[in-house]
Amino acid sequence: RDFTMNALYAGADGALFDPLGGLADCLARRVRFIGDADARIAEDRLRVYRYFRFCATHGEEMFDAEALAACGRAAATLGQISAERVGSEMLKLLGAPRCTRALEAMCRLSILPPDLVPPAALAALGRLDAGDAASRMAIFVAQGTGIFLLQTRWRLSNGLRRQVEQLARGASLAAEGKLKELVYRFPE
Repeated sequence: RDFTMNALYAGADGALFDPLGGLADCLARRVRFIGDADARIAEDRLRVYRYFRFCATHGEEMFDAEALAACGRAAATLGQISAERVGSEMLKLLGAPRCTRALEAMCRLSILPPDLVPPAALAALGRLDAGDAASRMAIFVAQGTGIFLLQTRWRLSNGLRRQVEQLARGASLAAEGKLKELVYRFPE
């Protein structure tokens, strides 16, 4: 297992077995690697992305200092992970109710490069109360990220790519005050 909250077990009689303090971490909304964070990441580099997803979905976007440091040390080696696996984790992270602080931390640690997540996009995301993965990626595109870069780095499906492009075009029309054209081109 990668995080203490994933290391909770129940016996056939329903008795809880918590060898690593995972229950306390769950209740405190604390996401911690099991044992040495560097060792867990070395076993599977995707755990860096999973850490930030879990912080967004289970940890109220609070971060463990040791885990952040380990993720930062691993940042330069994340290119070894397949785009499909990274994309799957990023879509889950972007679909979380709140993800801006996690994305900001990932950018600060050079896990996400500025050509993929522009600083202006982070500011715009901070103003967005809610959203799904497609609308958040559309913000990236509207702020300068090329859709084909997203598709290449995260292996987006063609349908999701088209949805993101459409949302970005609609947002651009709205920003320009072309509301009649927006309604005409995107009635849905």
